[in-house]
Amino acid sequence: MNYLLLGGGKTSLECLKTLIKRKKKVSICLQKEELIKIKEYYSLIEDVYVFNNFYDIDFNKYDFIVRSPGLSILNPYIKYLKENNIKLVNEMELAYLLTNKKGYYIGVTGSNGKTTTVSLLYECIKKQTNNVILAGNIGIPLISLIDKINNYTIIILEMSSFQLEDMHELKFDIACILNLSVNHLDNVLNLDYYYKSKFNITNLQTSNDYLIIDSNDTLINQYLNSKLKAKIINYQKIELNFNDYKLKGEHNLKNIKAVATILKILGFNLDYQIIKKFEPLQYHLQEKQYSNHLIVNDSKSTTVESLKSAINTYKDRNIILIFGGKNKGGNFLFLNDITLKKKICFGSLSKEITDLYLDYKCYDLEEAVQYACNYMEKDDVLLFSCGCSSFDLFDNYKQRGEVFNRLVSKYINEISN
Repeated sequence: MNYLLLGGGKTSLECLKTLIKRKKKVSICLQKEELIKIKEYYSLIEDVYVFNNFYDIDFNKYDFIVRSPGLSILNPYIKYLKENNIKLVNEMELAYLLTNKKGYYIGVTGSNGKTTTVSLLYECIKKQTNNVILAGNIGIPLISLIDKINNYTIIILEMSSFQLEDMHELKFDIACILNLSVNHLDNVLNLDYYYKSKFNITNLQTSNDYLIIDSNDTLINQYLNSKLKAKIINYQKIELNFNDYKLKGEHNLKNIKAVATILKILGFNLDYQIIKKFEPLQYHLQEKQYSNHLIVNDSKSTTVESLKSAINTYKDRNIILIFGGKNKGGNFLFLNDITLKKKICFGSLSKEITDLYLDYKCYDLEEAVQYACNYMEKDDVLLFSCGCSSFDLFDNYKQRGEVFNRLVSKYINEISN
């Protein structure tokens, strides 16, 4: 077998290490700025051929062409491959094939809530079996864990639309589509393409498999069709006999119901103590109390729907909202119809919007935080829920969340003294 890796991100490098370890013939295509990332791997092998131009490659020579999820369909090279019907696979499908399709696969996708859902599901299953792994869009390449997979391993995968674009052979025993909303318009052909990519998660399922959905989701219903073979289950129908948990908001209640539905299919118990103790993930509606001020860091909010959910979670409080970043095609006009104490927009979005009634807008996040803190009063909520990607000012949402925390500590202390 002959393998070609496209892109030099974390996923491609994990593929490279695994293929080298298994003595496979492998080449990699990198942009010039990515070459430095690959140098540490040169000592492992002598026959890796490095391309830095797609047009120099004879793609017919390769049995598997593995695309990095960071290379979107709008990338001119990827568009060229798609237009020429050159088959691409993702890293998870490669892992699936390298392990001879061993394991029991659970895939979770959706526009929002994926990471919280798969993390909570993993904690619940881990309590009942050690033979479970969590990987995928959560930041853990499945290819790095294949030595742990046997016939009985439960594999939980968080699946992005980009990863699902290149899904041809990986079959999910349980697939879950949490929700659908406008997202990634900066990196997909159009919304129809994006929604259909999400439904690729069920393409290979049979009548023995399960597709879990929210039947109240208008867009999910729109894209359901008679060709689907899996048993369809509405996770909203499951009843929970508790309401004491740390995950805030109606959207997280839905995530818990999705987890409970999957556990029921598996024949596992829903452990209330795990649900009760499960903390919000980093920068997912993460709360911190400063004296009389509640600060909520929701830097992971990268869609308008997640922003709406965050506002709804604190709707009974006086909210000072900081939002913005690089817009992914979302519509923020709904903010004109709700009353907030302050609406503050930062980042590239602040330069684009002209139809919002804002209290303040600026490009710099520090300026936005300083303005917000100057208006903080007792029992107010400072809600940092961006509704946009972070790539105008930051490397990722985690860096954005870290910077926000530092700035809040600085300016909250200033107004408290």
